[in-house]
Amino acid sequence: MVCISETRLVTIHNVQPRHTNPLGTLHGGVLMGWMATTAAMAASRFSRGPVVLGTIDDVFFLNPVRMGELVEIEARVVYRGTSTMDVVVDVVSENPWLGERRVTTHATMAYIAVDEKLRPRRIAANLEPCNREEDELYSEAEERYIERKRQLRSVRPEPPKPVKGLPSMTSYRRVHPDDAYFGNWMSAASLLKTMDDVGGMLALRYARGVVVTGAVDRIVFHEPMYVGEILRLDAAVTYVGKTSLEVSISVEASNPLSGETRTTCTSYFTFVHLGSDGKPRPVPRFEPELPEDMEAWRMAEERRRARLEKLRRVRERILGRGYRI
Repeated sequence: MVCISETRLVTIHNVQPRHTNPLGTLHGGVLMGWMATTAAMAASRFSRGPVVLGTIDDVFFLNPVRMGELVEIEARVVYRGTSTMDVVVDVVSENPWLGERRVTTHATMAYIAVDEKLRPRRIAANLEPCNREEDELYSEAEERYIERKRQLRSVRPEPPKPVKGLPSMTSYRRVHPDDAYFGNWMSAASLLKTMDDVGGMLALRYARGVVVTGAVDRIVFHEPMYVGEILRLDAAVTYVGKTSLEVSISVEASNPLSGETRTTCTSYFTFVHLGSDGKPRPVPRFEPELPEDMEAWRMAEERRRARLEKLRRVRERILGRGYRI
């Protein structure tokens, strides 16, 4: 039996200029890539073989990380199914000159142990919570596991239709060998960075100013993407608040030789418009006019309320563990 604490894996990164946005803070897509890679290593070590990311739950960026700071990413396997693992990822930033440490974000991810042909394989190791904290982590992960299975049985959500008057864009890119983590399939780290880049460009175009990633809704990765395939990313602004906006991003993969096309994932990214002082600034106001757009707007407002409630719970959990935000 393996205790949850024994699966702990930590990576440390130094934020360099190439990792930052125009304000000199860490790019959200870069951080998500680091998180996914660290979690994959923890899951791979525990399962003794290759893994793929099946789901990444809601991600909230609680604090900016500035150039020169250190980022400590801790990943722990907290639940094991037959071939799946739930991995908790905690991110702490540190100012090496002042010694100040703050929680940057917290996320949970579900990984699948696979063989060389991407078929699920059985995990031999057994996981066991060994104290009260681990009991809580295990119980929470078991609930997430049941909820994910329920959602995967439902019909895949269709990408939202563009709202009249709000911008949208389509971007293409090829999957290269350096995008792969195991074998010849694209790593989640590369895909998340790509999605964040595309969404950020569209948000920048609408806000007419610097935007940073504030949150990412749950992403379910339905299909793998292979080296040599072409990705089509459709992004659309689906909601506008006072200082933030929501962007839907749908990813489609196609094989240029066979012509086969499949939708791999869809999610919503929230971007915040910031001024040169790093504080939120208003974005251009928008009100939908068409009846069908008003319904889409109402659904977006529901997502926003749910997002804020999840953020409140995340903050309470972090503060309850004695961390600084």
